[in-house]
Amino acid sequence: LWIVDALREREHPTHASLSEALAWIARVKPERALLTHLSEEMDYETLRTRLPAGIEPAYDGLTITL
Repeated sequence: LWIVDALREREHPTHASLSEALAWIARVKPERALLTHLSEEMDYETLRTRLPAGIEPAYDGLTITL
């Protein structure tokens, strides 16, 4: 499991963008990745349906079992 910041679609000076996070995930190839720190610009359901298998948007209150 890799938990990675993906604030928004556009670049940001102090957070990773969605494209940056997806590029890192493609390079590292974790079995599972969770995208965190999503802004209100990122619709959870839309994002969930367009992400590749094994990559999920995190949400407030999410619990995971390792």
